[in-house]
Amino acid sequence: MIVMADYGKDHGTGEVLAVHLRPGNKGANSAASHIEVLSQALAQLPDDFYDEHGNLLGEKILMRTDSSGASREFAHHLDSLGIQFSTSYSLPVIKERFIRWIDEKK
Repeated sequence: MIVMADYGKDHGTGEVLAVHLRPGNKGANSAASHIEVLSQALAQLPDDFYDEHGNLLGEKILMRTDSSGASREFAHHLDSLGIQFSTSYSLPVIKERFIRWIDEKK
């Protein structure tokens, strides 16, 4: 897994912030692994991503992931940090009730 600083043509550097190598026989959707590599990446961000008390300004960050990062645990972790997120996990309309927890948290 690779975390990069990239937000469009003028806003990101494309710089690699963290890399987490996993065995080829390990599942791709481990929330613990996603949280670990995200923590390593956040530690690389400049000071202006934190307030005067050292708290992360999560609203300045958009975490994009493919379906391997679409676990409930990882989404809750991102939400607890105030980080916006987007995932490419497709969900048939009939299963829409499975994501109600997002609205219920608010």
